[in-house]
Amino acid sequence: MKIGHFQIDALNGGFTQMDGGAIFGVVPKPLWEKRYPVNSNNQVPLVTHPILIRTGEKNILIDAGIGNGKLTDKQLRNYGVKEESSIVDSLKMYNLTPDDIDLV
Repeated sequence: MKIGHFQIDALNGGFTQMDGGAIFGVVPKPLWEKRYPVNSNNQVPLVTHPILIRTGEKNILIDAGIGNGKLTDKQLRNYGVKEESSIVDSLKMYNLTPDDIDLV
């Protein structure tokens, strides 16, 4: 998407699942579970799409996703991680590397 002189793109930051109660708090489950169905662990699917903004002079990354190879097996299980971040591969689609990012 282009806004003025800025090119804005979404990258792949990973796919997790978090406890529905932790996400929606006191909101009753019947109000959100049709839109956000839970798995057998009462987890709601979540995707992370870090935003890449290219200004022509700077490359800015908003959010860095859930990481890759940073979580323990227990964290991967507890957070229901189905796919870790692939920011590096996503940046390659724009002929960029992590070294090309000026600001996170």
